[in-house]
Amino acid sequence: MRTYSKKSILQSKPEITEEVIEIMNLEIFVYLDLIFFSIFLGFILMPLVHSVSLSVMIPVLFFLLFSGMFRIFFRQKSRNM
Repeated sequence: MRTYSKKSILQSKPEITEEVIEIMNLEIFVYLDLIFFSIFLGFILMPLVHSVSLSVMIPVLFFLLFSGMFRIFFRQKSRNM
């Protein structure tokens, strides 16, 4: 069984490192994180909030608020570059 060292792979193939970093910086991963955290927030709030509409609306509003903030931040960041 072979064992590979991360450092040796990264030094021998730097284009792989650049590709991984480019993929990690995609916007879709930020939105997926927001969706998963919103769902998690909804599950946490279920026993605390007696109204079903509130337990659905709070995570939806959380997602909309932070995705809007991310879009504003991302646009300003791309304009400054």
